[in-house]
Amino acid sequence: MMTNPSSYIEEKKDWNLDKLYKEKDYLEQYINNYQQGKIIKKDYFINPSPKVKASVYKEYLIELNRLIADKERENKTKKTYIELNEYNEIEEFLQKNDFFEGAEIYKIFNKKGNAEVFIKDGEREIEFYLYEVDDFTIIYFTDEIYIDSICVNNIDGKISLEIDDNGIYISAKSIKLKTLDIDNTIYTYVSVKFKENQNKTFYYISNIENLKIGDYVYVPVRETSCPAIVENIEKFSYRNVPFPLNMTKTIIRKSSKNEFENYNSKNVNVFKEEYDNFDDDFEFENYNTIKDRARKLPYIKSQKVEWEEIKENDDKSFSMPFPNYDKEAIDWIEAFHSLKLLDHNYVENFNYLKDKNIEELDFYEILSYLTYIIRGEKFCDGLIASNLENGNIELLEKRLFSYLIKFTEIDDNNIRDFEEKDIMFFTLAEAGAMGEPNGIEIVTQKENAITLYHTNISEFDVRKLYSKFSTLKTLKCEIFGVVTGVQSGFIHVDTGMGNHLFINDSINNEFQEKIKTLQPFEIYNRWLIIGLDLLEFDWSKVNELC
Repeated sequence: MMTNPSSYIEEKKDWNLDKLYKEKDYLEQYINNYQQGKIIKKDYFINPSPKVKASVYKEYLIELNRLIADKERENKTKKTYIELNEYNEIEEFLQKNDFFEGAEIYKIFNKKGNAEVFIKDGEREIEFYLYEVDDFTIIYFTDEIYIDSICVNNIDGKISLEIDDNGIYISAKSIKLKTLDIDNTIYTYVSVKFKENQNKTFYYISNIENLKIGDYVYVPVRETSCPAIVENIEKFSYRNVPFPLNMTKTIIRKSSKNEFENYNSKNVNVFKEEYDNFDDDFEFENYNTIKDRARKLPYIKSQKVEWEEIKENDDKSFSMPFPNYDKEAIDWIEAFHSLKLLDHNYVENFNYLKDKNIEELDFYEILSYLTYIIRGEKFCDGLIASNLENGNIELLEKRLFSYLIKFTEIDDNNIRDFEEKDIMFFTLAEAGAMGEPNGIEIVTQKENAITLYHTNISEFDVRKLYSKFSTLKTLKCEIFGVVTGVQSGFIHVDTGMGNHLFINDSINNEFQEKIKTLQPFEIYNRWLIIGLDLLEFDWSKVNELC
């Protein structure tokens, strides 16, 4: 008899990551085998049936993935904290560490006469504990208050905590500050590679003792895991980590050479699952200048290609029909070659990406796809023609150019160049969002001129944008992509994993029609292309935005 998902996961809570990943592999393998028709019920008196079992395993898998994510977080480096109890020490600490300006208040409690204030700026945290509170005032508070300054005062033996511009004032008999000791908490970053001959390496955090260069380890790779080789080991303080902590996964366990070789002998392709992170399998002429060269590729629209008809030759043989490309198409093909954008390993790479939607492809995958189309013409007359006619080449180019477009960084001068009515699209990422946490992107249209802006709340005073996008004053982000406080004139769309998109009401109906069948993560990948098309952007002039 199969247990319910809650009971199933309760039994697994004490398991280590290695054992959990083996269980995950088993569930996934059974589900895949059932879906491929490899598991057939032979004895109708035996329960549960493969169909029921596969269905329940899918529910198990959801809970198991959550448990694994929790375990990975627990497996992070144990942090060292600083605790300060004296008023003078706390005051000195706040003066020296002004990086909490612009941070976010995310929790405030006042229970049984004691108050707790939790502040977070990305991975950085600060916690205030106030005891025997006699004054507790919050004039305005939501889940996302950005801090101007934090002050601690000592008046007649009473300690007060004030958070300016937020109307937060707490007076108490004593106070304690607890924060991460960012100078003495050391993180071990391990560079690994997934193939013997791979040049590029990928960072993971390690808590394994006595790990050495050349050792084999087992690491998580998005929805699966696999063995890898340790290429380098480095130690960093919080201030100097080479890759954000909240975006770096943790090594699961040590592995072995035999496990590594056995895994790779099965031709398992981890790149199929996480291809956007592993571009070393692509073989281009020069990685250092490839984006500069790609900017020079001319833009070509979808078009109908005329074919030469079958003709009888003088020797009574017949010439087969072939596409007759016009000058624009020929120039585009020649430019792709002359700019050296060809992927020399396109045959193998295309097998990995052919089942993806074009909107999901990364920069290198797009070039590999275009190489497949151009080189494939030698083996199949009209391959370029069919992809010109069905719109694939045009869409591939738009996707390619979307990686090259440069957003102008907002500063105190250019922020005057637009008003709220000029904003067509506004994106906002929460502190722990996928992509760029705290990032903001703005697309404006003023007198038919389109301008793209970017900033990050961690580096720019977000309050300066209040007059440009009034929703920022009242916006409150909740779970499951729900937001409240959106001002009139804009419509909110959840784009998944802590990302939000706001569309000017004047183009919202058209935009909604384009995205009505898309999931949030798909909108995240496609909104810029869809939006620029709606604004009738001339893609042939994309270099003006690059």
